[in-house]
Amino acid sequence: MELIREKQGLTSMKTRAQSDSQMAYQHISQLQLDDKQKKLFGSICHQFPIMVLRSGLAQSVAFLWIKAESKDDDDNLKKPAYAEFLKHLSMLTGEENESRDAFQQRIHDMELDEYRRTTRKILNASIWHKRFAESLLNVRAG
Repeated sequence: MELIREKQGLTSMKTRAQSDSQMAYQHISQLQLDDKQKKLFGSICHQFPIMVLRSGLAQSVAFLWIKAESKDDDDNLKKPAYAEFLKHLSMLTGEENESRDAFQQRIHDMELDEYRRTTRKILNASIWHKRFAESLLNVRAG
């Protein structure tokens, strides 16, 4: 069937869920973090959607940004996990090599319609991040 579709010039299209799951799998399976940071990353995957629902996308991204930019010595080991999660969020919204600062600013400058669309997209993709955090990183909720 695939061969017929290729010959006819038809390409198979992926659903948004398929794209989100593929991207989440690639992000999480290719993490360059140590074991403690991977556990923290998995914990962020579980907590982030709840943060967005309670506080909104802009405030949740600002929280992650502050954690990723922290000057506190205690947080130095945690910074890479927060930074990596922010990078994944930026990629989910279509920006491949955007800095953390630019991503945070872009979220805060969005018009209402775009902000709502982006929030919904990130929440939908977060489901896959949570699932792969459980399966690939062995991080459970709670």
